[in-house]
Amino acid sequence: MSFEVKTTEIIPAESDSLIETLFAKCAENAPNFGVRLDCFKASLQKSAGRYIRASSSEIVNAAEINDFLNQIQADDLFMALACASGNERAWWEFDQHHRSYLERVARHLAKTELDAQEVIDTVYVELYGTRIVDGERVSKFATYSGRGSLRGWLRTVIWHSLVDLHRQSHD
Repeated sequence: MSFEVKTTEIIPAESDSLIETLFAKCAENAPNFGVRLDCFKASLQKSAGRYIRASSSEIVNAAEINDFLNQIQADDLFMALACASGNERAWWEFDQHHRSYLERVARHLAKTELDAQEVIDTVYVELYGTRIVDGERVSKFATYSGRGSLRGWLRTVIWHSLVDLHRQSHD
């Protein structure tokens, strides 16, 4: 999956070595995920543009950028990028590490077991990405920025899905 950075790049070239170090660590931990450095960097550019520009009206220096990059949950982001691109090994890892968590959270937040199961199924479909836009599969994983933990983000996705389910039942 490729990402296009629509805004001016906010991460300067001086941070390339840090990005390459983060990427190398992720690739070493998950060598079968098939994430390319350019996709990883583009995702970081997108996150930096969203969070750094939103929080500061001044020009951001390299030290602040590097601080931002060091706070990124790089392994979680790496898995999300791999899952968004449809990598089977990443999906297997995701399912092994996060499925029971998804189910537990959905059952805790939903009013009924039926609602919980519907939300779990809906979230998996959104994460996998069954919609095709401009010839590319659109996965909900593409919205994960790496700013917080993947599990925290998943909890939010489940919550939003439950709210949507509730709204649909009232329409």
